[in-house]
Amino acid sequence: ASQKGGSWLLKKSPTYFEEGKPYLDQVRILILPDEATTQAAFRTKQIDYLTATDFRQADEIRRASPDVVENITPYTPIRFDLSWDIPPLNDFKVRKALSLALDRDELVKVLQGGEGNWALAGSNIFDELFTQQELKSFVKYDPTEAKRLLAEAGYPNGVTLEMRFSTDSVTVTRGELMQAQLKKTGINLVLKPMPAEAF
Repeated sequence: ASQKGGSWLLKKSPTYFEEGKPYLDQVRILILPDEATTQAAFRTKQIDYLTATDFRQADEIRRASPDVVENITPYTPIRFDLSWDIPPLNDFKVRKALSLALDRDELVKVLQGGEGNWALAGSNIFDELFTQQELKSFVKYDPTEAKRLLAEAGYPNGVTLEMRFSTDSVTVTRGELMQAQLKKTGINLVLKPMPAEAF
């Protein structure tokens, strides 16, 4: 039932491993056609839950629905996946250069209005396994070292990478910001937008 206009019905399991949970008997998830319809359904109380895709959208929701109850998840990482088996990303030095070329503080500032934290690459860890100070000692922003590693990997004049992504506004902004950051170190990120369904 993943077609637009359909719905999913999730029912409480009588054999759930924690007694007394979950608290709800069932949840119906509507498959809505687009973001505008979803926003309108939330404002008119046809749906009870809405996920804001970024801080700007969260501000719009607060203004349109002042009685909204917020549940903020500050540690959700922004992530992108790499094809490690395809050159030039099969070279660890290129992947390391890519990581060193990303200014995570700027990403948090621009994409989350400054409300966000760093996370390890590929991490979906929401707890406090590492402090922010520890994370920043593991994952650094060092464009000079990124350039050096690219040259050492055989790309002294830079390298071109392709990034496919879903065409929602948040991902486009994220892609363009990463593109600008990486360009400073000689990494030319070619953005290949795709409709969400195809992605």
